[in-house]
Parts: sequence; structure tokens; C-alpha cells
Amino acid sequence: MFVTPSLSGGGAEKNLVNIINSLDDSKFSITLVVFYGNDNYLPLIEKKIEVRKLEVRSVKGGVLKLRSILHKVSPDIVFTSAEHILFFLSLYKIFRGKFKLVYRLPTLPSNKLYKGLKGRLIGSFTKSILKCSDYIICQTNEMKSEVHKYYNIKDEKVYFIKNMVNTNQILQHSNEYRPEFSANKTNIVASGSLYSAKGFDILIKAIENLIKQNKNIKVYILGEETVEKGYREYLENLIESLHVSEYISLLGFVKNPYPYYKFADIFVLSSIKEGFPNVVLEALVLGTPVVATNCINFEGIIDSSNGLIVKKGNVESLSFGLQSIEINKPFTFALKNFDYSRWFEEILLA
Repeated sequence: MFVTPSLSGGGAEKNLVNIINSLDDSKFSITLVVFYGNDNYLPLIEKKIEVRKLEVRSVKGGVLKLRSILHKVSPDIVFTSAEHILFFLSLYKIFRGKFKLVYRLPTLPSNKLYKGLKGRLIGSFTKSILKCSDYIICQTNEMKSEVHKYYNIKDEKVYFIKNMVNTNQILQHSNEYRPEFSANKTNIVASGSLYSAKGFDILIKAIENLIKQNKNIKVYILGEETVEKGYREYLENLIESLHVSEYISLLGFVKNPYPYYKFADIFVLSSIKEGFPNVVLEALVLGTPVVATNCINFEGIIDSSNGLIVKKGNVESLSFGLQSIEINKPFTFALKNFDYSRWFEEILLA
């Protein structure tokens, strides 16, 4: 059973869909529980599954429905990437559940730690519920090290598993249409939920710098406001105040973003914080060079052949990277996906 707040968009939700698509559905009966939101990612699921929509406004409002589903389905494995859902699943497991609980961390622990008493309370709470998990998935070795450092979790419970990329699906959807890019400009694409951790304000300021240098560019930002109310309006006001409206377009959620990634000259990741950004992998699969901040360690992913790494939160560094990257240079990129079918089978036998 996979449990997620929504399928509206976001890296954690996309990775969950990719995991489901990788499973051998002749060996597993798959149930997907979704609390709220629209079905943006549901059409991407290729496997035979049972979808349970709770149709509630919040996770808190759906816990009784989830409890009923857990009782009826009696799953062997339950998987989630949401900490607030993990809290309820942990309580249910303690009192009634016999399932193996798998939690995939969505971001680095250091990205969410707070200072003072609040920080200690949050850290203690997270540590407690993580210890109820049977398996904890980290997207990078850096994340795995931080789980040990901050939460003191036993090593045998913590796994480093890279994010999955559904290469065939990406290649197929990348040819469904061709974006109306500017013919005589360098077209730059960024993608992600609109909130401050994504650093889109830094990107906009970096573009202003390039425009002052008479750079002939056009930027398309894909994504909608989800977790930080007012951030889109903030970006719109920033674009207007810097007089760059003709150079930057906020396109909102794009159901199939892959043609934008494929036909762009540059893909840019301006994030301040990330778990591991699927969008970088997807752009590289489609042969588009990437300029990314050092929000995580991209060793083994981005190198001189396919992109550049710049300083996070630094307008000048991002401007320099976008100006310096070599475009129209062919490269190859391959990523071997983790075998979740085999791993889940091993979990059941453990």
C-alpha cells in the first residue's frame, strides 16, 4: 500500500508513481491511498492498481478513513514519503498493524531543523516516529549520514536508494508536442512547486543581470503554488518591479512538462533546499544541459559534459553559470533504476 497526501504534483509524488510503475503487478496487489487534491499524476500510472481517494481537505481529516482502509486491506507493506502521514501510520502499527512500514525521506534532515526549544521538540518528535519505521529510504548518501547524525537510527534500517526515472515514459511523452519557444533566443526552463525553497526569486534576479548584459534569453517557469501562499504573487511582483516581464513566463502546472525539458537550450535548478530533484534527472535523460545549485551533492550526476554546478542562493553565481554553460553539445546520460520488486519481496521474507 502506498499512501500520499496528493497526486497534484511534486518530486515525492512523481517518485512514488515511478516506483509503482516499476513493480511487477503479477506479484503484488497494489493499493494507492490519496487524501486530497486533483489527479495530475494519476494518468502516469501504468500498472493495475486500486486507487482509494479519501476526498478530504487535510491529512488530519482523513485519518479515520485511512484507518478503515488499513483494517480492510490488511497490507503487508505500507510506503509513504509524508512525515505527517508517517505519524499516524506509526501509531496504527504500534497498536494494530502487522505491516512493514517504509518511509522515504523527502529532504535532508538539516533542511527542516529549527533552532532553540522548537528545534529540539521537532527533532525529538521526528526521531521517535522514524524509529517506528522498519525501513527508511534516503535519496543520497549525504541524507543517510544526516539521518544517523540527527536521529541516531540503526544503520540496518537506513537505505540509500536513488530516485527512479521512467526513461521510456519520459521519452514517449517528450514528443507529444513542441513548445512555442522563441526562435532566436536562448530558451531556459525551470520547473517545480512555487515556494521559496525553490529559489525562483534568485533565478529572476539572475535573469535581470543577464538582460543587462544584452543576453537574448527567455525563461519559462513551470509549476504552481502549493505550500506557500502568496509566493506566486511575490514572483509576479518581482518580475514586474525588475521590468523583465517580456523575458520570464510563469506557466503554472504543466501536465506534460517533458517537451519543455527536451526542447529547452538549458534546464535550470535554482533551489536552496532539495531532497533529490527528479527534474534534473529528467532533463538530462532528454539531453538538455543543466545548471543546478549545490543544494545537494550532484556527484556522479552532473559533470562538465552535461552541466554546471553553482552556489545556492547566489544571484551572481547563477548568472555566471547560465552565461557560461555550453549548449548544443551532445552527451549521453544513463541511470540504472533500483529494483523495488525484488526489494519488496526481500522485505516480505525478512
